[in-house]
Amino acid sequence: MDSQQVFAAPASFAQQGLWYDAEREPDNPAYHVPFAMRLHGDVAAPAITAALQAIVDRHEILRTTFVWQDDGLMQIIHPSMTVALTVEDDAGDEAALDARIRAEIHRPFDLVRGPLLRFVLIRRSAREAVLVGTLHHIVTDGWSIGVLKKEFAAAYAGEVLPELPIQYADYAQWQRDRSVGAWTDQIAYWRERLRGPLPPSEIPPDVARTDHRSTAGRTECLRLHPETLERLRGLSSDAGTTLFMTLLAAFKVLVYRHTQEPDVVVGVPSANRTRPELEDLVGCFVNMQVLRTDLSGSPGFLDVLARVKETTLGAWRHQEVPFDVLVSQLRPERGAAGDPFYRVVFTLQNAGRRTLTLPGLTIEPLDVFTETAKQALTFVTEEVDDTLEIRLEYSTTLFTSETAQRLCRRYERLLDEVGRDASRSIDVLPLMAAAEVAQVQAWGAATATFPVTEG
Repeated sequence: MDSQQVFAAPASFAQQGLWYDAEREPDNPAYHVPFAMRLHGDVAAPAITAALQAIVDRHEILRTTFVWQDDGLMQIIHPSMTVALTVEDDAGDEAALDARIRAEIHRPFDLVRGPLLRFVLIRRSAREAVLVGTLHHIVTDGWSIGVLKKEFAAAYAGEVLPELPIQYADYAQWQRDRSVGAWTDQIAYWRERLRGPLPPSEIPPDVARTDHRSTAGRTECLRLHPETLERLRGLSSDAGTTLFMTLLAAFKVLVYRHTQEPDVVVGVPSANRTRPELEDLVGCFVNMQVLRTDLSGSPGFLDVLARVKETTLGAWRHQEVPFDVLVSQLRPERGAAGDPFYRVVFTLQNAGRRTLTLPGLTIEPLDVFTETAKQALTFVTEEVDDTLEIRLEYSTTLFTSETAQRLCRRYERLLDEVGRDASRSIDVLPLMAAAEVAQVQAWGAATATFPVTEG
């Protein structure tokens, strides 16, 4: 990292929160953001290095380290940084590859010394390799990974990446220049929406929570049938909602049916790129929103969808107030693990995953997971090819893999039933397939919470 002619800029609110997390647990990989791409064809390490260097040259945030000063956390922006691409040969099986990737993405970062990104190229054969990138969340977010992949493909193909009109430091300075008074109306909105005691909206865990917060986690995945996704798109169009709103409404029904508490609170990350000039920037823009919806009165799903639409549109109109500022202003009671406002998180990722064909090279996305869980449960949905992938990131100190798999299947069943007939009451929509119904009945379990209608 070049230490000459550096300049300092205030960190954003999101970066400051991540700094606090890193200070508490400096070796915790929960805030590492990895990606991997399988490369087929003429894999040339020098060309890959040059493409990565072009991206780092373009985005100041990728050349940034951090230091705490009297007036708060500062970004230390370096004028240049030479990308170091580690190249390894590995002809082992897929299990060995997974283990190597896991070890790579778990290696800690030093936020003061940097760099806060690293790359390794694992050669699998003469014409196949896997490129693994790992960045600290303090310099990136999920949207940014999509930007990085797009720019990598362009730079590798020989395109010249133009200079950006603004950098992440400009955004952070703008955010800091706005006093709390600039968000008065937005804070008033959230104060009204979140007033009174908030329900935990927590799907009952297999193991009781303790004061100790662990980020050990795993991920379960499944994919919807393409016909189900098409029905959900049609439902969204007919109801005047987005696919995200429909998926979120079904998720809120899932939480309600497990808790029998109609006041449902869910954390939803927002891309928070409300201006066109932010869309192509790499950086940590993501902001958490608290979406609270009343599902009382045994409504039909279409009614729930209308309520969720109102909740979501209101949140989007008031999304700029930083979550840390919201917490400091509203001072919510925290749960046993210190969570303000919510216990479950839901998101739809729309950065897109697709196979790219470049001169002499095909790039195929590869799933990688940190095996951590920032929250007890995080449902991630993403459109992949012609279907929807559902990923459940869960805390292994609270839930078993069997429970996580059941939750995924119940959400899948709920989406299928909603797509077929959204007029039914949310209290009678089937959650369980016939096999699970038979198992529950064999256990003699009460069926009031989970109606055993097979549909």
